[in-house]
Amino acid sequence: ARWIRDGLLHGFRVDHIDGLRDPRGYLERLRGLAESGRPQTGGPFPVFVEKILAHDEHLPDDWPVDGTSGYDFLNEVESVFLSPAGFAEIVDNYQRLLGRPLRFEEVAAWGKRRILRHDLSAFVGRLADLLLRLARWEPQSAMLTDRALVRAIVEVVVALPVYRTYIRSADRVVSPADRQRLEVALAGARRSGRAAADALDFLEQVLLLGRWDELPENERQGRLNFIERFQQLSGPAAAKGVEDTALYVWVPLVSRNEVGGEPNVPLENATAALHRGSRRRSERFPRSMLAATTHDTKRSADVRARLDVLSELPRLWSGYVDRWRRLNRLHRNRVNGRPAPDVSTEYLLYQTIVGIWPAADPRQVDAATPSPESVAELRGRIEPYMLKAVREAKLRTSWTETNQRYEDALVHFIRAVLPDEDAISSEFLADVRTLVSRICRAGFWNALARTLITYTAPGTPDLYQGDELWNFSLVDPDNRRPVDYELRKRTLDDLITAFEISPDSRQTLLRELVEAPEDGRIKLHVVRAALAARRERPELFNRGRVEPLEVHGSRSENVIAFARVTDGAAAVTVAPRLTTALVSNVGDPPRGRDVWGETALRWPGSLRGRAWVSPLTWERVSLEPDESTGDVRVARILDELPVGLLVTV
Repeated sequence: ARWIRDGLLHGFRVDHIDGLRDPRGYLERLRGLAESGRPQTGGPFPVFVEKILAHDEHLPDDWPVDGTSGYDFLNEVESVFLSPAGFAEIVDNYQRLLGRPLRFEEVAAWGKRRILRHDLSAFVGRLADLLLRLARWEPQSAMLTDRALVRAIVEVVVALPVYRTYIRSADRVVSPADRQRLEVALAGARRSGRAAADALDFLEQVLLLGRWDELPENERQGRLNFIERFQQLSGPAAAKGVEDTALYVWVPLVSRNEVGGEPNVPLENATAALHRGSRRRSERFPRSMLAATTHDTKRSADVRARLDVLSELPRLWSGYVDRWRRLNRLHRNRVNGRPAPDVSTEYLLYQTIVGIWPAADPRQVDAATPSPESVAELRGRIEPYMLKAVREAKLRTSWTETNQRYEDALVHFIRAVLPDEDAISSEFLADVRTLVSRICRAGFWNALARTLITYTAPGTPDLYQGDELWNFSLVDPDNRRPVDYELRKRTLDDLITAFEISPDSRQTLLRELVEAPEDGRIKLHVVRAALAARRERPELFNRGRVEPLEVHGSRSENVIAFARVTDGAAAVTVAPRLTTALVSNVGDPPRGRDVWGETALRWPGSLRGRAWVSPLTWERVSLEPDESTGDVRVARILDELPVGLLVTV
């Protein structure tokens, strides 16, 4: 409270909120502390929580917070840039390589079960002891054994579709949402056949407060104590079993394998889901954080944006993988009679190399020829990442039970495919250069679209260190490398000067940004322009309602468009998606009439009769809709740049 009063703190971001026994009670006390410490002249003091939400789950409305740390938004946006059909084909080809139809749900259940039986076994054991004491009070459950209750607890946690439920001893009720999720978990536990029916029956009675009115107060207290401790277990089980295990095991396209990600959720309605999430945030948590890259993401947003392009070119990607496995087969070893690295690890390595390979102008592929020093630098980053990945996967080695022979074989393989001296003559690296040159600019357009959406959607954008320019980083320690802030300052100063000095200079700059996006200035330009728009119109971007814009025409599936609207102002965001099919030449930006044709936005009444200017170009734009159709063509907005932002004058 003193730090708040002295102006040293301006908000809280609470990590691992689900690890608390009573998150809501804690947050109520924290909010009271913030209010008591804040000077009367001070503004609002935000509290954000790191809460991992399932795709169909919402932040509890009764929590006194301003929103989440943004992983829900991150995954909603990621899905928009994936081709549903292409992703399905990649999964099929991945399963072909594995030799079995492995599903993510199976891997997630295996990961949670493994964590509960090993890392969290002591916690499970203590819970079973508590449950056994409760069972002794009931004649029909008095014969249950500790072992049977352990299995019941494990299987219900494994089948729970969310991180945790929020039954409070202070309330003594089970909300409809929590009841539904626990019933799903209990049904899943019964289907698994791994736990005894009578043990599950008793666990159900305890978790759902069954026969509550018949119980004495001491038994009620015992059950509430068990429930709160049970809820403290399910969160870590999901975090360690899914985030830190399954997402390193099941890796057909790792841009989906992010914190809070559910790579088994269908992609067909991704754009509508993004709009629904934005609308809910605008209505309930308008200041919620919007994340793209964080200290915990397994790879940065720009890496994911590039890998997303592979879903648009699944046959090309699968063809390269098959070829690379043939080219590099001599570098594999065998450990304990099995290939080292295994198929999935080798497949992850190829995605990792493609994801962080330095970009170059696709019209000058030879410019991307690596130097021995650049290959050595990449290898120095990839080796620790891959060792972390296989230890997290816990299949052939782990942090606690290291298989040195397997890890040595993996390092040998990495050094063989990323050689110092023979980099120029390597067929594999030549292929990597060719593929990256084919997809890198489409990845840039994805990243620009994500950036503009992040800075104009309802919420508070979270700009991670170094993300002002292109950032091709992996999880720690890679994402904690020193950031060249002097470079960013110089680049920002040069951008502002060139953009504002004269109309001719501005046009030259905009042309350069699109023609040579590799230097990252185009991303910094979008960030700067969007932040300037937010600063100049705080009420619009902080409180304006969000209105998805209907798109129709031959390219309607390739556009994301929405408006932010108040009575006095409005802003329109238009961004491309799935761009590889839009252009005839690799690297061309998705802009102009030749790309967008007759594709148009249905212009709602709330946007009509307004004067518009683009913060990205400083051009005034006339956007009166067609009188007969009420439409505005996308090409009028995506004319100079591959993304568009308009605000009312």
